[in-house]
Amino acid sequence: MLNAHRPVFPLRADNPSWSVFDWCDQCHRKKGLVVWPDLPRLTEAHPQGEALAALVARKIDAVEVCSAESLDLYHRLLNAGLRPALVGASGREGPETRVGVVRTYAQLLPDQEKGLASWMEAIRAGRTFVSTGPLLAITAVPGRVWRLRAESVLAEQVEILANGRAIATGTSTVEVEYVPMGTTWFAARCEGQSGFAHTSATWADLPGLPWRGNLDRGFLTALEATSGRIERPDVRSHLEDARRYLKGVGA
Repeated sequence: MLNAHRPVFPLRADNPSWSVFDWCDQCHRKKGLVVWPDLPRLTEAHPQGEALAALVARKIDAVEVCSAESLDLYHRLLNAGLRPALVGASGREGPETRVGVVRTYAQLLPDQEKGLASWMEAIRAGRTFVSTGPLLAITAVPGRVWRLRAESVLAEQVEILANGRAIATGTSTVEVEYVPMGTTWFAARCEGQSGFAHTSATWADLPGLPWRGNLDRGFLTALEATSGRIERPDVRSHLEDARRYLKGVGA
C-alpha cells in the first residue's frame, strides 16, 4: 500500500475483525495505491483467496512481479478477465538480491506534472512496463483491424502477445495487424542478455463479445481454501462473488 498519507491500520494480519477489503478501502480513501506483492500466493500453503477476491472486486490496482517466472501468474489473471496493472519489485529478503532488480516504468501523460502522484495514476491506468534492463513500449491503434507495434532497447527478442500467445516476433521493433475475434488483451515482452521486460496489458473490448477464457481451477481452489478460514459474513460473500465471476468467465 503505497503513499497513503497516514498509516493503514491494523499493521498485523492476524486480526480476524479486519480483512484485505478493509485495508484496500482505507488505503484508497487515503489516496494510496494498492499492490498485491509477489509473495508465495495462490498456493496450497498460501492460498490468498481474499486478495484474489479483492482483485476481482477491483480493490487492487496492480500485481507485483519479482522475476520472469511470476509473469505466468499475471497471464493467468489476465486470462480470467482481470485487469490489474503490472509492477516490479526486488522481493529482497537478503543482501544477495539487488535493490531494484525488477523496476517499474510508468508513462505520464503530456499534461501531467512529474511526481509520485502522477506516477501512481499512470500505474493505476496500466501505462507501465517492468524490466530488469531492457526498455520496452507497445503502441496499439484500435479498429476492426488493430495495428500493434512493440519497440525495445537492449533486447534480442521482442514479442507481441494476444491473450498470452505470441502473434509477432522480431528484434528491436515488431509490427503486426490483428483482427480480434472477441475481447482480447495485448502485451509486449522481450528478453536478452540484459534481462527481461513486460508491459501491462492493453485491452480490446468488443461490444457484445465479452471476455471468455478458461476456467482456472487453481483460483477456485484458493477461494475455497480461504473461505473456510473466514468468519465475517461480508467477506465470505465477497469470496462467493469472486467464485461466481470466475466460473462465469470460464463458462
